[in-house]
Amino acid sequence: MFPEGEITITLQDVGLITGLPVNGAAVTGRSRHHWSSVCEALLGVVPPNNAIRGCYLKMNWLAEEFSQLPDEADEEVVHRFARAYIMRVIGSIFSDTSASRVNLMFLPLLTDLEEAGNYSWGGACLAWLYRQLCKATNPEVMQMAGPLFIVQIWAWDWITAVSPALSNRVPHHDAPLGSRWKWHQPDRVMRQFGMQQHIPVELQQSAALHDVDLRKSDTNWAKDDGLEHMYAITNNPTTGSMTAICDLIQSV
Repeated sequence: MFPEGEITITLQDVGLITGLPVNGAAVTGRSRHHWSSVCEALLGVVPPNNAIRGCYLKMNWLAEEFSQLPDEADEEVVHRFARAYIMRVIGSIFSDTSASRVNLMFLPLLTDLEEAGNYSWGGACLAWLYRQLCKATNPEVMQMAGPLFIVQIWAWDWITAVSPALSNRVPHHDAPLGSRWKWHQPDRVMRQFGMQQHIPVELQQSAALHDVDLRKSDTNWAKDDGLEHMYAITNNPTTGSMTAICDLIQSV
């Protein structure tokens, strides 16, 4: 199938697809703590019993608890909100099968936010993905966790016979290569990242797509609604500078 023979996802692939740093210190540390005390020290609040289970914290609790930064927030409060936001990002990458919880073993790494930017998050991401792929080889395993979007984008890059057509193979501005496939518009929430909000570009996605779901078992997803959805994604490149956003978060 491949001219090169057997291939696999490499650290370079992860760096190019996600934009995560692949150089730096290893993402490692203790996996056992008194997690309630760690949360109180770094987030300023002790999660309720229904939000924390062992070393896992519900991400919807983080979203609700840290939904609005107070107007008169001091530097420490800003740091707590930044840690909560980064933990939600980490939970979306280093996910478990529920995709709703984040492992608190990452929280101590965010003690010093400036130092947190010096870790090889891309290396940890690849290790986590390989671990989940290994678990998935067990025929008794019914679900798979981890950053599966990397597998999808990597496959689209290498197996062009199954990949959607790209209207532009160059990523928008300084966004990672994966942004050529995944469409979202951070230019509509610039204030969330401490930037001035300008007039965003007009949405080109059809409102009818919100009525499309997998319950339409008679739909041919290679045509009709599926094709329209694919066009909507590939014709709307990521807007905004993701590198600038990441740099801003690290500098908080």
